[in-house]
Parts: sequence; structure tokens; C-alpha cells
Amino acid sequence: MARLWRPKLGPSKVELAASMIRLMAVCLNRPLHVIADAAYHGNALRHLPEQITITTRLPANAVLFDLAPPPTGRRGRPRLKGDRLGVPADLAQAATFTSAQDKRCGRIDTVHVAEVRCLWYGSSHTQMVRVILIRDDGTDTGYDVALITTELDSQAPALVTGYAWRWSIEVTFEEARDLLGVGQARSRTENAAPPRRAVRPVLLLDQRCLVRAAWP
Repeated sequence: MARLWRPKLGPSKVELAASMIRLMAVCLNRPLHVIADAAYHGNALRHLPEQITITTRLPANAVLFDLAPPPTGRRGRPRLKGDRLGVPADLAQAATFTSAQDKRCGRIDTVHVAEVRCLWYGSSHTQMVRVILIRDDGTDTGYDVALITTELDSQAPALVTGYAWRWSIEVTFEEARDLLGVGQARSRTENAAPPRRAVRPVLLLDQRCLVRAAWP
């Protein structure tokens, strides 16, 4: 699927992504796990259907909180979040890392992984999430990449590998711009732009197949 994003004239990129995710879940009628980069989080992705989970990169300045404590029985609204845990760097200082195998870019690397179940109250509100901190083998302190996911059952190394697979779409975007000029069309009217932008990814797929077929 594809959607045309029109800056300041329509839904945001995250809202468009959420609409496509919901439509895909209806069409497939099965559990769906979405992997996205750090731009895709916020209110539009808070209330996805139950069978949809999402993993995205966690911004370095995201403030995380412990899970809400149980109700005390006293009058007043129960607390919606626990104590402030801090940003990902703060979590890394107290976390225990374990070694794992990460399959990415056609090779298997050793990484060190730690995870914390918590709340990203500013984005996911009261939904429990897992923060997965990743260190490459040569990193001794802190972390290199932080992921946040609503998938609560899968093993952390599997989610790390799944996120690495996302890189292939970045390569597709680069080839679309460099080879086919996607995003450089001079037709800016509402009637002219959508058909042209919709056909170019299809042409890109054909060209990539032809290039691969030509390799010895």
C-alpha cells in the first residue's frame, strides 16, 4: 500500500501509517507485527486493534516511567504511572546485558541485549511496553540502539533481528530516488501527482528484478 503525504494539507505521516496498518490487519485477519523507524510513534498508534503490535526505535530523549502501582484503596484517581526511570541512557546504567546472536545484513553478529518493561507515558500513555537496549560487541558502557515494542511475548533477540530487516526498505527508498526520481516530479496538482507516484515503485521492482537477472 501507499499513501500520498501532503505537508500541512492533510493527515500526518504517522496518521497515514496507522490507517494503512488498520486496513492491512482487516485484510489479513491475523496477528500483525509492525516495524518502523523513530518517526513513527504517538497518539495515532496508541489504540491499534488488539492483534497489532509495533516495534520502533526509541528517541534518546524519551522519558520512561515504571509501571503504575496497584490501587491503594484510598479516595481519588489511582496513579497512572510509577516512578520516573529516566531516559534510555539512565536505564542502561542499571540494566543487565546478556549476549545474543543478531542476524543482519547477511551476517550473524554478537550483540548484548537488556530489556525493561515500563511506560513511555508521553507517547504510549498507560500501555505497557518493553524497552530493548542493544550494545554492539565493542561497546562497554551505555547502549548503541534502543527499541521500544508493544510485543510482550517474543524473545528480545528476535525483535532485534526483525528491526534489522527494516534496512531493506531504506535501500528501496534510496534506489527509488536515485534511479527513478521518486519525489522529484514537477507535477504538483492534486490530479497529476498521485498516479505518477503510485506507478514508480512498481517500475522500481521491475528494474531491480532485471538487474539481478543480469548478474553473472
